[in-house]
Amino acid sequence: MNLSSFYMKKVFFVFLVCSFIIACAPQSILHKEPLKEKGEIIIYLQPMTHDANNLSFTIDTLSIISDDGHEVHLPMSINNIEGSAHEGVQKLLASGTVPQGMYTAVRLKVSKAIIKGKTGEAALLVAEEPVTIKHLFQMTRKKASVLFLNLDASKFISEDFMFTPSFTLDAPGKELGEHKVF
Repeated sequence: MNLSSFYMKKVFFVFLVCSFIIACAPQSILHKEPLKEKGEIIIYLQPMTHDANNLSFTIDTLSIISDDGHEVHLPMSINNIEGSAHEGVQKLLASGTVPQGMYTAVRLKVSKAIIKGKTGEAALLVAEEPVTIKHLFQMTRKKASVLFLNLDASKFISEDFMFTPSFTLDAPGKELGEHKVF
């Protein structure tokens, strides 16, 4: 085998590997529309506490509510929330581009909830109406806003085996000197 043939095979192999990596990359990484007249909202599910380790639930839809009552649905990154898999782990829940303006709440619809016990799993009753978490925030054109969704693990089941999640929303902290507090 001559030296030229060896280098050609090496170049072809590198090209093949790069093509494979590009083909397998998520489309959102490859192409993202510029924001122009809209803003971007990013919602993270904060780490679950040990108290929620035996809980799992499914979120069907997540939307934000503008100050005039208009509901903007967001594409979800994850729908199935497993308490044990989210203990100590922050996850991207939803993100999307939305019109600029004031927003007053985040609304999510839970379709099922399961609690795991010593003898197995038990389905919890789930409310028909969505959960609304009030939180005032401004969406600005060409800017991204981040919100952190927290589940209060001490209050997620009522006495009648109804899944009654209590969520709060937080925004990133304010800057203090050279440090940013979250």
